Amino acid sequence: MSHRLVETKHALQLSGCLLVASTTHPAPQLAQSIFLVTWHRNEGSIGVLLNRSLVTDARSLLSQVVGGSAKQMAHSTVQYGGPLAGPIIALHARPDLADAEVAAGVYIAAQQAYLKHLASLQREECRWVVGHTAWRSGELEQQIESGWWYPIPATPDLVFSEVDEAWQRAIRRVGDLSLALWTGCPLIPNSAIWN
Repeated sequence: MSHRLVETKHALQLSGCLLVASTTHPAPQLAQSIFLVTWHRNEGSIGVLLNRSLVTDARSLLSQVVGGSAKQMAHSTVQYGGPLAGPIIALHARPDLADAEVAAGVYIAAQQAYLKHLASLQREECRWVVGHTAWRSGELEQQIESGWWYPIPATPDLVFSEVDEAWQRAIRRVGDLSLALWTGCPLIPNSAIWN
């Protein structure tokens, strides 16, 4: 049985998926990592790592983009999105401040006006990310076939999980989805009574 959990009739749909590193991933630096695939086409894929915080003065870094409002930010950590350079982006839950919807209920912003507005909000779910990762045409599909990644649908509760518990929550979701797929039983929504 295929371990692909997010499939359409003809092809694996990866845009808007989370890639959960398998326990047998060959790259030790990617152990227990989770990527959000923000773009996937025949030419390749782009994603951001969700569960690695930068060890730096986040407010200083963010102030270069959002100005003085970075000092008042409640959510001032910046995630390391990957080794490729890029602008600071925000993953958030506000469709009115989005450049695009990445997955259901998960939006991305890169425009400075959106970033400044998001920085001024105190209680919003927002993940600041710098850098990204890219895969060449067919490379990500091959890694999935090799069992390096488990692709699952991205949901806001997983995207905005606490960094230190994100992989554990996501790998549990992989197990839940696998069990539902293998048994033909519907997936029961998460409930606190089962935790």
